[in-house]
Amino acid sequence: MPTTNTRAVDLEAGQIVWSLIVEFIDPEGDDYALDWIELHETVGSAGLRAFAVELGAWCREVADHCRTLDANLVNQLHYSDELLPEILDHARDGHGDILTDAEHLPSAETTADAVVRLLHRRAWMRQLQTAMISSWGDSDAIHTARLEINAAYASGLSPAEALQSLPRVQDWTANSLQ
Repeated sequence: MPTTNTRAVDLEAGQIVWSLIVEFIDPEGDDYALDWIELHETVGSAGLRAFAVELGAWCREVADHCRTLDANLVNQLHYSDELLPEILDHARDGHGDILTDAEHLPSAETTADAVVRLLHRRAWMRQLQTAMISSWGDSDAIHTARLEINAAYASGLSPAEALQSLPRVQDWTANSLQ
Protein backbone atom coordinates (compact mmCIF):
# COMPACT_ATOMS: atom_id res chain seq x y z
CA MET A 1 0.00 0.00 0.00
CA PRO A 2 1.47 3.38 -0.99
CA THR A 3 2.36 5.80 1.75
CA THR A 4 0.46 9.07 2.05
CA ASN A 5 3.49 10.94 0.70
CA THR A 6 3.80 8.60 -2.31
CA ARG A 7 0.08 8.86 -2.98
CA ALA A 8 0.25 12.67 -2.90
CA VAL A 9 3.17 12.64 -5.35
CA ASP A 10 1.27 10.25 -7.64
CA LEU A 11 -1.83 12.47 -7.51
CA GLU A 12 0.27 15.51 -8.41
CA ALA A 13 1.87 13.55 -11.27
CA GLY A 14 -1.64 12.55 -12.39
CA GLN A 15 -2.73 16.20 -12.39
CA ILE A 16 0.20 17.07 -14.65
CA VAL A 17 -0.71 14.22 -17.01
CA TRP A 18 -4.36 15.30 -16.94
CA SER A 19 -3.34 18.87 -17.89
CA LEU A 20 -1.44 17.52 -20.87
CA ILE A 21 -4.33 15.26 -21.88
CA VAL A 22 -6.66 18.28 -21.77
CA GLU A 23 -4.33 19.93 -24.30
CA PHE A 24 -4.50 16.77 -26.44
CA ILE A 25 -8.32 16.79 -26.47
CA ASP A 26 -8.75 20.54 -27.03
CA PRO A 27 -9.64 20.99 -30.73
CA GLU A 28 -8.38 24.59 -30.50
CA GLY A 29 -5.04 23.58 -28.97
CA ASP A 30 -1.68 23.15 -30.65
CA ASP A 31 -1.28 19.58 -29.37
CA TYR A 32 -4.67 18.31 -30.58
CA ALA A 33 -4.53 14.49 -30.93
CA LEU A 34 -7.34 12.42 -32.39
CA ASP A 35 -6.49 9.22 -30.53
CA TRP A 36 -6.77 10.97 -27.16
CA ILE A 37 -10.08 12.51 -28.25
CA GLU A 38 -11.40 9.07 -29.20
CA LEU A 39 -10.30 7.69 -25.84
CA HIS A 40 -11.98 10.63 -24.08
CA GLU A 41 -15.20 9.98 -25.99
CA THR A 42 -15.03 6.29 -25.02
CA VAL A 43 -14.24 6.54 -21.29
CA GLY A 44 -15.40 10.09 -20.53
CA SER A 45 -13.69 12.77 -18.49
CA ALA A 46 -14.02 10.90 -15.18
CA GLY A 47 -12.54 7.72 -16.63
CA LEU A 48 -9.71 9.60 -18.29
CA ARG A 49 -8.96 11.56 -15.10
CA ALA A 50 -8.76 8.34 -13.09
CA PHE A 51 -6.46 6.85 -15.71
CA ALA A 52 -4.35 10.03 -15.67
CA VAL A 53 -3.49 9.30 -12.01
CA GLU A 54 -2.26 5.81 -12.97
CA LEU A 55 -0.41 7.22 -15.95
CA GLY A 56 1.09 9.95 -13.77
CA ALA A 57 2.61 7.40 -11.39
CA TRP A 58 4.04 5.45 -14.34
CA CYS A 59 5.37 8.62 -16.00
CA ARG A 60 7.02 9.68 -12.75
CA GLU A 61 8.71 6.29 -12.48
CA VAL A 62 9.85 6.46 -16.13
CA ALA A 63 11.20 9.99 -15.60
CA ASP A 64 13.14 8.81 -12.55
CA HIS A 65 14.72 6.05 -14.65
CA CYS A 66 15.46 8.56 -17.43
CA ARG A 67 17.32 10.71 -14.90
CA THR A 68 19.29 7.65 -13.79
CA LEU A 69 20.33 7.04 -17.41
CA ASP A 70 21.23 10.65 -18.24
CA ALA A 71 20.48 13.26 -15.61
CA ASN A 72 22.28 16.04 -17.52
CA LEU A 73 20.09 15.63 -20.59
CA VAL A 74 16.82 15.05 -18.75
CA ASN A 75 17.30 17.90 -16.29
CA GLN A 76 17.61 20.34 -19.19
CA LEU A 77 14.06 19.51 -20.27
CA HIS A 78 10.83 21.02 -19.03
CA TYR A 79 8.96 18.05 -17.55
CA SER A 80 5.40 18.73 -18.69
CA ASP A 81 6.23 20.28 -22.08
CA GLU A 82 9.20 18.23 -23.27
CA LEU A 83 9.74 15.03 -21.28
CA LEU A 84 6.18 14.01 -20.44
CA PRO A 85 4.89 13.97 -24.05
CA GLU A 86 7.79 11.69 -25.02
CA ILE A 87 7.00 9.34 -22.16
CA LEU A 88 3.26 9.32 -22.91
CA ASP A 89 4.00 8.44 -26.50
CA HIS A 90 5.23 5.07 -25.18
CA ALA A 91 1.96 4.33 -23.36
CA ARG A 92 0.78 2.46 -26.44
CA ASP A 93 0.33 -1.10 -27.54
CA GLY A 94 1.94 -2.77 -30.55
CA HIS A 95 -0.72 -1.27 -32.83
CA GLY A 96 -0.12 2.28 -31.62
CA ASP A 97 -3.32 2.46 -29.57
CA ILE A 98 -3.20 4.17 -26.17
CA LEU A 99 -3.02 1.66 -23.35
CA THR A 100 -5.82 2.21 -20.84
CA ASP A 101 -4.85 -0.46 -18.35
CA ALA A 102 -1.88 0.43 -16.15
CA GLU A 103 -1.03 -3.26 -15.83
CA HIS A 104 -0.21 -3.37 -19.54
CA LEU A 105 2.03 -0.31 -19.65
CA PRO A 106 5.61 -1.16 -20.64
CA SER A 107 8.18 -1.33 -17.88
CA ALA A 108 9.54 1.97 -16.66
CA GLU A 109 13.09 0.80 -17.39
CA THR A 110 12.35 -0.20 -21.00
CA THR A 111 10.42 2.99 -21.62
CA ALA A 112 13.14 5.17 -20.07
CA ASP A 113 15.77 3.54 -22.28
CA ALA A 114 13.70 4.25 -25.41
CA VAL A 115 12.93 7.82 -24.33
CA VAL A 116 16.56 8.64 -23.53
CA ARG A 117 17.72 7.18 -26.87
CA LEU A 118 15.18 9.38 -28.65
CA LEU A 119 16.23 12.44 -26.66
CA HIS A 120 19.90 11.78 -27.48
CA ARG A 121 19.06 11.54 -31.18
CA ARG A 122 17.08 14.79 -31.08
CA ALA A 123 19.92 16.57 -29.26
CA TRP A 124 22.38 15.24 -31.86
CA MET A 125 20.11 16.45 -34.68
CA ARG A 126 19.83 19.92 -33.11
CA GLN A 127 23.63 20.09 -32.86
CA LEU A 128 23.95 19.02 -36.51
CA GLN A 129 21.39 21.61 -37.59
CA THR A 130 23.23 24.32 -35.66
CA ALA A 131 26.51 23.26 -37.28
CA MET A 132 24.89 23.36 -40.75
CA ILE A 133 23.58 26.87 -40.18
CA SER A 134 26.93 27.99 -38.83
CA SER A 135 28.90 26.46 -41.72
CA TRP A 136 26.51 26.81 -44.65
CA GLY A 137 24.06 29.50 -43.59
CA ASP A 138 21.11 27.08 -43.75
CA SER A 139 20.11 23.58 -42.72
CA ASP A 140 18.31 22.39 -45.86
CA ALA A 141 20.46 19.24 -46.00
CA ILE A 142 18.66 18.00 -42.86
CA HIS A 143 15.78 17.21 -45.21
CA THR A 144 17.65 16.26 -48.37
CA ALA A 145 20.34 14.01 -46.90
CA ARG A 146 18.26 11.88 -44.53
CA LEU A 147 19.94 8.60 -45.47
CA GLU A 148 23.43 10.03 -45.01
CA ILE A 149 22.45 11.67 -41.71
CA ASN A 150 20.87 8.46 -40.40
CA ALA A 151 23.97 6.49 -41.40
CA ALA A 152 26.24 9.05 -39.72
CA TYR A 153 24.23 8.90 -36.50
CA ALA A 154 24.07 5.09 -36.55
CA SER A 155 27.83 4.84 -37.04
CA GLY A 156 28.46 7.05 -34.02
CA LEU A 157 29.82 10.12 -35.80
CA SER A 158 29.68 13.41 -33.94
CA PRO A 159 27.52 16.13 -35.51
CA ALA A 160 30.72 17.89 -36.72
CA GLU A 161 31.98 14.66 -38.34
CA ALA A 162 28.56 14.05 -39.89
CA LEU A 163 28.57 17.56 -41.33
CA GLN A 164 31.85 16.83 -43.11
CA SER A 165 30.43 13.63 -44.61
CA LEU A 166 27.33 15.22 -46.11
CA PRO A 167 27.11 15.70 -49.89
CA ARG A 168 27.03 19.50 -49.74
CA VAL A 169 30.42 19.60 -48.00
CA GLN A 170 31.84 17.05 -50.45
CA ASP A 171 30.53 19.08 -53.42
CA TRP A 172 31.93 22.32 -51.99
CA THR A 173 35.32 20.71 -51.35
CA ALA A 174 35.45 19.17 -54.81
CA ASN A 175 34.51 22.47 -56.47
CA SER A 176 37.04 24.45 -54.45
CA LEU A 177 39.87 22.14 -55.52
CA GLN A 178 39.29 22.69 -59.24
